[in-house]
Amino acid sequence: MPLQKLEHEKRYLYVLDQLVKLIKNDGYEVGDKLPPERRIAESTGVSRSSVREALAVLEVSGIIDVRVGDGIYVKSASLRDLDVHSSIRSPFELIELRMCLESKVAGLAAQRRSNQMLEELQAILDKMEEIAKAGDTESYKGLDQRFHNTVAACTDNEAIEQQTVKLVQHLYQPIWLALIKVYLSKEELGGMLDSLDEHQRIFDAIVHQDVAEAETAMWEHLARVQERFTGEV
Repeated sequence: MPLQKLEHEKRYLYVLDQLVKLIKNDGYEVGDKLPPERRIAESTGVSRSSVREALAVLEVSGIIDVRVGDGIYVKSASLRDLDVHSSIRSPFELIELRMCLESKVAGLAAQRRSNQMLEELQAILDKMEEIAKAGDTESYKGLDQRFHNTVAACTDNEAIEQQTVKLVQHLYQPIWLALIKVYLSKEELGGMLDSLDEHQRIFDAIVHQDVAEAETAMWEHLARVQERFTGEV
């Protein structure tokens, strides 16, 4: 099956879909060598950066093995958890939506937070710091999710809390979790310690009931998350 050029905007998702289909439909077996990054970019008509994003997901998921100076090899033929459908949104679209909504949620949280909720947020932050220093990306991702959900809970609005939980959870599908792991572990892209500082800034604004700063801190944090996904930090 020849790789096809991109006909729409979702470059990263498109490349991932193409690679999954290539491995499935062309009968690639464990140990087989895939086309090089440059040829994949040329065949699909996207940048090499987008190709790297797709390869990162497959590598962290254990599907391929990228050997520097050698090539890209199939490591596992099991692609059950990496089926890509058009209904799965790009992480970039989801983060953009979160930037718009969660910044306002943080502002409302700053207005309405209770002392009990502040204690919960502080406890999460303390644990995040411990985990970040230990380099445990798996545990950190779960705490990040809890932090954002707890900020929503500070609004004392059940509808906001429920919708925020759903929105945050969308970014925790297997293919996106693989990418998050890649970028949280890379210090040059702003790893866990930088992420921790961003969460601390959000918390401090909520503590001081600074609505404008809470909104800005949340917006800029999620903008950094988006940059980590693209590797453009």
